[in-house]
Amino acid sequence: MQTAVATCDSLSVFMREMEKHPLLSKAEEYALAVKYYENRNLEAANRLVVSNLRFVVKIASEYRSYGFPMMDLVQEGSIGLMRAVKKFNPYRGYRLISYAVWWIRVRIQNHIMRFWSNVKIGTTQSQRKLFQRIEGAKRKLGITASHMEDDDISRLADHFGVNEKEVSGMQARVSGRDISLSELSAGEDSATYGEILPDPSDNHEHVLAELGFKSLAMESLHETLGTLSQRQKKVIKERFFREPPRKLHEIAEDLGVSQERVRQIQVESLRKLRDEMAEKLKIYP
Repeated sequence: MQTAVATCDSLSVFMREMEKHPLLSKAEEYALAVKYYENRNLEAANRLVVSNLRFVVKIASEYRSYGFPMMDLVQEGSIGLMRAVKKFNPYRGYRLISYAVWWIRVRIQNHIMRFWSNVKIGTTQSQRKLFQRIEGAKRKLGITASHMEDDDISRLADHFGVNEKEVSGMQARVSGRDISLSELSAGEDSATYGEILPDPSDNHEHVLAELGFKSLAMESLHETLGTLSQRQKKVIKERFFREPPRKLHEIAEDLGVSQERVRQIQVESLRKLRDEMAEKLKIYP
């Protein structure tokens, strides 16, 4: 109870502090974002963060049903917002929060995935998608029972575009609880759960296959880069293979073209790389 009260007090203090920083107008936000993007002005970055914290609270509240302290979710979301500010390009014409929503959600979702259970419960992309959205999808489809019938599982599978086995498996993991390895199992031999666990050694075949895929992906990327024109290759390397990446106007000066033309070349090149990689690796975007 004391922990809950402390959490509520912390959130109340946070909300009061947040209200001291009004929302920025589009013009104000743009000016600050340019100031940070061009000169890495930390005061500008701080104002961008604090003026958007109310959106972090709003997004974090959508994950209350997972049972995590609200302030934990807000803190993770705030880190996502700071990451978004660092990456934000004001010249692309959209508002900061439109870009930051993805970073905020990913940070919160990753926190939930890490600490929901002592056991890692999402390993593939489809499993992570299910874990992050299964409760919201159940509400959307009007599924309220804790134990889902076959028809409910089928509806969720159709909703996510996965097979029914994945839905039932993830639901079992989400609704299950961690147990101690020293706890006695339900069997008659009174063995502990630790004693009846299978061999935890890595599946060497799987590890080698995964390493082989990564190697193939890198090889395919280098081959695909070779299909770009010299101008396209320069833009991609300068924008994505340098740390820090060069700005559009800097590359435009090198190439003797407009900044907008460099942006167009970047879009065209990325689309070509994506299509070529998808074909090589048989992965469809």
